[in-house]
Amino acid sequence: MGSLQVDKATGEGAGLALLEEPMDQAVAQWYDRPDVGIGYYEAVELAANEEAVRLLKEFDGRGPRAIFEAVKARPIEPQVIVQLILMAKAAQRTETARKAAGKRHVDTYELKAEAFKWFDANRARYNSLDATAEAFVAARLQPSKFRTVRKWVGEWKALLYASTT
Repeated sequence: MGSLQVDKATGEGAGLALLEEPMDQAVAQWYDRPDVGIGYYEAVELAANEEAVRLLKEFDGRGPRAIFEAVKARPIEPQVIVQLILMAKAAQRTETARKAAGKRHVDTYELKAEAFKWFDANRARYNSLDATAEAFVAARLQPSKFRTVRKWVGEWKALLYASTT
């Protein structure tokens, strides 16, 4: 890809320079076509999105080589490829965010597992879910909110009854 030109007077083209990956730049260039109206883009994007979703369903569970061969055997519109790229990038962002959240909440997950063990060991001592939650909060050295622990007690009870049926 050649160097991007930026008009110093108007600043046009500067947005493309900020995009890191060549695919991002290609998508931005496709959307930055002044020769057609915005209604055209909306119609093309909707049709391309539907076709991209259909392709994703068709290729679900197939390996990369099989997908490549299937795509090579038939023409796919550039707009559909753009939609597939956008969908893949959105899925990647979602997965990255999910992994980051998992890492951020490791302490909470460990505390919840410890709470479930405590509930198992002390379930006969308390008559209500609220009393169980209050006792756990009082027994803990780490601060825990009553509402959070009460929710865990409810989840624990549901799992307990699900495992006995």
